[in-house]
Amino acid sequence: AILAPIVVVALAEQFDWRNAFFFTMIPGLILAGFVWKIMREPEAQDADGQAFATELHEGHSRSDISTVLRNRNVMLGVTMFTGFMIFAMVFQVYSPLYLTTVHGLSPTVMSFVMASFGVGAALWGFTVPLISDYIGLDTMLMIAESMTDALGERFRAPQTLRKLVEAGHLGRKS
Repeated sequence: AILAPIVVVALAEQFDWRNAFFFTMIPGLILAGFVWKIMREPEAQDADGQAFATELHEGHSRSDISTVLRNRNVMLGVTMFTGFMIFAMVFQVYSPLYLTTVHGLSPTVMSFVMASFGVGAALWGFTVPLISDYIGLDTMLMIAESMTDALGERFRAPQTLRKLVEAGHLGRKS
């Protein structure tokens, strides 16, 4: 998500888009070969350490699967994941087109903009929680309140953060 837009656009400009898409298969095939070579399925064991792999190979009935799918949390997770994947695919497919046709960006500039989305997602998903845990949730709440004062209501801290701070759960700091 970080380097792919830059590399694919460079390949497309050098060759053409169709060949560039074929080049994108190479890292996936390398990773698939690596996983196939390195990963081994462990033998299934129960809590006492007794193997029951033969029972797993016999398969499950449809009633077992329907029992799992009746669980509210499973269906909620499946629904949320489906919605996120639709968003991610639509974003990846139409953002480059939107940036080049509507905003008039060159393919090279567009590739750097798309790469910045990848960097932002990586930093936001990993670094921000790490920093907030380190500096404390009370400090994050103070920062959010300052942003609300300066930039408006869209930066208001969630009520969950307020409740955590009020309860004394401040992260690693506490």
